[in-house]
Amino acid sequence: NKVEALRGMAKESRTVGVQGTERLQPMAAYVSQLSARELVVISRAFAHFLGIANAAEAHQRCRRLKLDLLRESTDVNTSNIPTPIGALHATKRDSTAGVLSQLLYSPESNHKKTTKDEIYKSLTTQTVELVLTTQTV
Repeated sequence: NKVEALRGMAKESRTVGVQGTERLQPMAAYVSQLSARELVVISRAFAHFLGIANAAEAHQRCRRLKLDLLRESTDVNTSNIPTPIGALHATKRDSTAGVLSQLLYSPESNHKKTTKDEIYKSLTTQTVELVLTTQTV
């Protein structure tokens, strides 16, 4: 199966330790020999696979957050992390409030405490690069 062959090459390219575009050369050579019809089929297969993976990840994240909310409502907060911060929950490690609380208040942090001024400067001076992709419906 060509989809599985390409998926296997992609997995191997991440494990061989080669950096840059050199690791993509075997895949590029493989797909350059495929017809347009085969490329459409492979592209759709990968789109479906990634859509299912994204749905599973979103489900897992929601399930974990729901369990955390339940635990938070029944447990006594013994940490120095204030909870909740407005409508956001400071104990959620995958939320903005959680990351900021971790930087400011966590005693388990392996680095020096980050000051509010340092966080403000970092947030107000960051840049964003947009990556445009095409989507087929």
